[in-house]
Amino acid sequence: MTNLFLVLFCINLVFASEKSVQNFKNGNKVFSGDVYKEIAKNEKDDFVVSPFSAQTILALAQNGAKGETGTEIRSALRLPNSRRQINSVFKSLLSKLGTHKDTFTLQTANKIYIKDKYPIKPGFNQTATEIYHSETENIDFAQNAIAAEKINTWVSQHTNNTIKGLIEPQKLNQDTVALLINAIYFSGAWKKPFKGRLTKKRPFKAPSGELEVEMMANSDFFGYHESKELDATFLQMPFRGDAHMVVVLPKEDAGIAHLESQLELVYKSPIFTWEYVAVTIPKFKIETSVDFKRVLRSLGVKKAFRKADFSDLAGEKGEIRVTDVVQKAFIGVDEGGVVASAATAVIFQPKSLRQNPGTKKYFTADHPFLFYIKINDVVIFTGRVLSPEF
Repeated sequence: MTNLFLVLFCINLVFASEKSVQNFKNGNKVFSGDVYKEIAKNEKDDFVVSPFSAQTILALAQNGAKGETGTEIRSALRLPNSRRQINSVFKSLLSKLGTHKDTFTLQTANKIYIKDKYPIKPGFNQTATEIYHSETENIDFAQNAIAAEKINTWVSQHTNNTIKGLIEPQKLNQDTVALLINAIYFSGAWKKPFKGRLTKKRPFKAPSGELEVEMMANSDFFGYHESKELDATFLQMPFRGDAHMVVVLPKEDAGIAHLESQLELVYKSPIFTWEYVAVTIPKFKIETSVDFKRVLRSLGVKKAFRKADFSDLAGEKGEIRVTDVVQKAFIGVDEGGVVASAATAVIFQPKSLRQNPGTKKYFTADHPFLFYIKINDVVIFTGRVLSPEF
């Protein structure tokens, strides 16, 4: 009877873990919409952002937050209000996300820079190391130019030189006690690559007027979905491996505003059908800097920046607070595939199957659209294209 109890108990633990991961994926889609909406309020051009990068480093940070400080962070990130559940999910996700080396590249790394001789709590350091695979390094923030160069070099190295200058020296000073940072880099080759000889200059209806841009073309089987509710078409383009880029194209040239007003539906995984599609889509590159402090404040995070309690990270209650949360993100899309990367920093200071084609579908992205990249059904990157440049 004892053995049976142990077996059933273990099975229940497995199911609970799977449920927690699925709940995270659902929350990740909602958080992606929340972040997109906040960025779109101030950003009038193309942008790209990594919700997952922000969730990862802030999930680590909330391990040091007590009371309302932690509750607000978890609520804004759409995470369960339990450190144990959050850490269990990230331990599972971070191990699974790094197992696709033969198909696509996904590298994610965390780092804690701590002021020389400033005591970080052993429990927080253990969680950072064992769950988030984070390194810890002492640094002299007072030497702000040297410190910023060192931090930015680490970021560049962990994003294949695609993210540079994340930390400006003036954001660091003798009062800075800690900096938590996540870097993420993705490189994926299309499962069905575009042929370079078919890329031609074609018109794109941008908000500012018609542009001539490099448009790629391909006809093959892709995931396809038409949404009457959104008045938009979804195209799912697979990479080699369990990763996809989804492009959401409004049927009307100026229909992106309608999509952006219903983002909760955009990130829900539609039921794709396997269709033979003639695809025309622009090549594009985007680099975006995001003031995540403003985004988080709009999502209800207040105490972390004022009356904070990070006493499970370092110091005593009210001794340190978050002064900045910044992210830089990059994406490049061409005939061969996609390169995307991001780095997010949190800065602390003291409180001062194939078939015959049949009927061909057409997907012509010659006007503004949304996109997101998913791996194991987690939104890693998202953004929009209004005026494509390459």
